[in-house]
Amino acid sequence: MKRSTIVSIFVIALLAFLIVLPAVNGKVLVPLILIFVTVVGVVLGMSLEWIKISKKITMYYDKSDTDGLIKYLNNQIYKAHIMRNSNLCVINLVFAYMFIGDTEKTKEVLEKHKARFIHTFPNLQYIKLILAVNDNNLDEAKLINQKIQKSKYNFMHKQKLAATQLLEMVEIKKFNKELYESTKYPLVKEICMRYK
Repeated sequence: MKRSTIVSIFVIALLAFLIVLPAVNGKVLVPLILIFVTVVGVVLGMSLEWIKISKKITMYYDKSDTDGLIKYLNNQIYKAHIMRNSNLCVINLVFAYMFIGDTEKTKEVLEKHKARFIHTFPNLQYIKLILAVNDNNLDEAKLINQKIQKSKYNFMHKQKLAATQLLEMVEIKKFNKELYESTKYPLVKEICMRYK
């Protein structure tokens, strides 16, 4: 069992106990204070753990050590104490595999962890669109593009543009030099080269 699952079960059990406790002894203030302390502790722990993980991820990216990054993320998925941080490690693992152009591993990670609801994270939609286009599943790619275009997140601006360019290129079968030069993903470059 992953650490994050154990911690989640413990926190839920503790909160349930603290909610039931006032009904048993009639005192409300002490359990409310303990609930507040527990929630603040979880949020603080989540933040501190992610700061530590993200510094290590940045270190691997700065060194261009993708193999080290992949090993680290695979370990952190199971060692993270908070489920959110474990999910963020999965997402970063997907990006790492995309950066090295390992499509099969990317699909494998997405499939293995689909029960975590990471497929709902907006920053993975572009990856899913690229994979759908690569598999010539244009109907799915168009549906994913609609989700991307509806996103209200500011960080999705570049992905919105790239998704539109990628689908237009595939539909008109004409090479898009701007997309080719701006992408970080070898798979997108490979798709672009099909139309050169």
